[in-house]
Amino acid sequence: MKARPLQGARLYAGQALVCAVVLVAWEAGVRLGWIDPSLLPPPSEVAQHVARLPLEAGFWVALGRTLASALLGLLAATLIGVPAGIAIGANSAIYRSTRLLVDMGRSFPVVALMPVMVLLLGTTPRMLVVVATLATVWPILLQASYGARSIEPVVRDVARAFRIPARLRFTHVMLPTAAPFIATGIRIAATFALLVTIGVELLSATPGLGREIAQAQEGANFPLVMGYVFYCGLIGLAVSSALSRLERVLLAWHASAQEVR
Repeated sequence: MKARPLQGARLYAGQALVCAVVLVAWEAGVRLGWIDPSLLPPPSEVAQHVARLPLEAGFWVALGRTLASALLGLLAATLIGVPAGIAIGANSAIYRSTRLLVDMGRSFPVVALMPVMVLLLGTTPRMLVVVATLATVWPILLQASYGARSIEPVVRDVARAFRIPARLRFTHVMLPTAAPFIATGIRIAATFALLVTIGVELLSATPGLGREIAQAQEGANFPLVMGYVFYCGLIGLAVSSALSRLERVLLAWHASAQEVR
């Protein structure tokens, strides 16, 4: 029992050491003139903005707008992608007939639709939600489809042999089998929704963290840009970690969650 906390402490210590080495090398590279400070300002200057941003009300307003748009887009994508993915994966004929369409959809750059979305919806939070939904529905749909298709043939045959009703087959066989896949798709899509939302805000000047980054860049305040970028990465990490913890709690009965513990 004591070995696992010790291993965790060593892991965290190793990660902290790597981060420290990178920061020292980064700072030294800028101070020695090896790195252009306009491209990559020194960590000492970035740290000042990292410490100052949480004290500004505008930062929290922008953060709230970005998170609201990203999470609403993720929720809409989940409500669309999970039922559609299960329906596609549960039927081989539907899976084969929709494969080309799904492959095209997941490969299409959603950012290319941004000019059309701006014309139709304007630079509004609703536009961000629509773009985030279109960008994140595909990983959820694909994972749900893979989960529905991962049912063992023996299990499917036994359910049919005992003439289990379709509703019970769905709730007791298909959904528990697909749940870990769906959880993985949602976790991947959550980070992607945040990145897409910030990117669209950056390009369309829609209120949020992306617009704050664009304004700092226009003012040539590169340390401030990196400060915002730091918090964008930190928020993505926090969202992913929160979903991972929630997945371990909700899927505690599954073997994959027990292995993580």
